[in-house]
Amino acid sequence: MAQATYDAVIIGGGPGGSAAATFLARGGRRVLLLEKEHFPRFHIGESLLPYNHRIFHEMGVMPAFESAGFTIKRGAQFLLGNGSKTLNLAFRNGRFTRETTAFQVERATFDHLLLQHARSCGAEVREGWTVTKVVNDTAQVAVQARAENGQTEEFRAGFLIDASGRANLTGNQQGLRVIHQHLKKVAVFGHFEGVPMDTGERAGDILIVRLENKWFWLIPISPRKVSVGCVMNQREFAVAKLAPAEIFQRTWQSSATMRARMKDARLLSTPQATTDFS
Repeated sequence: MAQATYDAVIIGGGPGGSAAATFLARGGRRVLLLEKEHFPRFHIGESLLPYNHRIFHEMGVMPAFESAGFTIKRGAQFLLGNGSKTLNLAFRNGRFTRETTAFQVERATFDHLLLQHARSCGAEVREGWTVTKVVNDTAQVAVQARAENGQTEEFRAGFLIDASGRANLTGNQQGLRVIHQHLKKVAVFGHFEGVPMDTGERAGDILIVRLENKWFWLIPISPRKVSVGCVMNQREFAVAKLAPAEIFQRTWQSSATMRARMKDARLLSTPQATTDFS
């Protein structure tokens, strides 16, 4: 098995991994990022917060985001599922607000731009490489990985950053992961067109619709495309024994607020479900 040595090895090329790789590379460190997939790839988690902007400026990636034409997000709206109450929050009204806008992003594009930026800053990025094992010794960490063609290699570094997200690679390997019993959730989601969102300054708002024991997000990621998802308890999802699309439709039809938004919606992607999502 071939070996190579770095200052830092990063597992995962999502926003956290790409940001860490960018800062390390710009600081003159030799850094390797290992990502098991090939970008662009689909992902959820599409609604950002204003204070991300400061990080993007520090990374030097803001011009690329502005050129990408992401939806501008100026606030958030919280609605009860029966339509009885609404709370509108505008970022500019925050008491300590220094950033008044954020982005709504399609993660395939957003994550790809971040990964490309990390590479352009000098990080070594390997896509299609799956980390299989991590071993710590007194001075370094050894990371074993496998390429898609079956090639295996070991990388050594003074530091390891596990940015594998909910996959929690090192936590699972070392038996450190603890599941919170009240946060066993499933998200069922898809991309739609024909979902009416607000106009004017609130056109880019995220909508959070609260039902008795679950909640929906509606995120306008382009002028025609809206990400809609429902977060519910894993047990409720399992007991239903239905396909994600059926559970999703049954749930939004139970809410007056969601019926008003989804009555003319047209599905652009097959509804999916993912666990460990609160």
